[in-house]
Amino acid sequence: MWSGLKPSLLMAVPSTTMYFLAYDELKERLQRRWAADNSALLPAVPLIAGICGRVLTVTVVSPLELLRTKEMHKRSHLPLWKSLRNEVTTHGSVFSLWRGFAATLWRDVPFSGLYWMGYEVVKKRLHEHRLRQQYGDRLLASPSPPKLGFLDTFLIAFGAGVTSGGFAAFVTTPFDVVKTRRQVDMAPAAGSGLSSAQRPPTGTAQTLAWIARHQGIGGLFAGVTARTAKVAPSCAIMIASYELGKLFFQRLSADLGAAIEDEQRSLPE
Repeated sequence: MWSGLKPSLLMAVPSTTMYFLAYDELKERLQRRWAADNSALLPAVPLIAGICGRVLTVTVVSPLELLRTKEMHKRSHLPLWKSLRNEVTTHGSVFSLWRGFAATLWRDVPFSGLYWMGYEVVKKRLHEHRLRQQYGDRLLASPSPPKLGFLDTFLIAFGAGVTSGGFAAFVTTPFDVVKTRRQVDMAPAAGSGLSSAQRPPTGTAQTLAWIARHQGIGGLFAGVTARTAKVAPSCAIMIASYELGKLFFQRLSADLGAAIEDEQRSLPE
């Protein structure tokens, strides 16, 4: 049940760190720039930042994703560095480590765009609802509305994360099916009764059409329940932990800054 754990762990820390930092940094820059210019693109900031952050992350961790998928399907149990070397030797090119890269982008780019856009919208609604419950409309409409505590921050982020993560996972499941087929070479065998013309093509769009034609719409959503059950809570836990940690360090930084200012004022001139 834990097959593929090692490459998953090796992927998790760098990919999550890179993804969240890229998203936050780009979102802040775009919001400042487009807010100053009164740009009509301002509502699309989470969508654009999420897509760019995911493209960067997928490019870096795609080889580890390939090995994790192969190990989960009992295709490899070698040490990580040997698996990487074997892939290059077997396929004759270092670019073979990015096999399934395009299909992964097809899955992760729309997922990230939908996820972050949905997350920011739901989070804003839940945040305003909670402030209205606690302080009423008068304080909510003030230039500097009150800040929420740690528990409210966690619960709001968790609710927004599980909602947007589940929706994005469901919508992008067909691309995940294509990505898995590409990485583990799950095309029908020669003895399956299908001619070469009937076997899945290599292009993402063509593969989607092939699955729909031969397996129906259900084939495009194979494993959708398991994927949604995994992705929705994992998105919720990750974003809620991130928001909570960010709030903690922001407050710690503010407290340290205030303490330093107080100490400086108390020093003799």
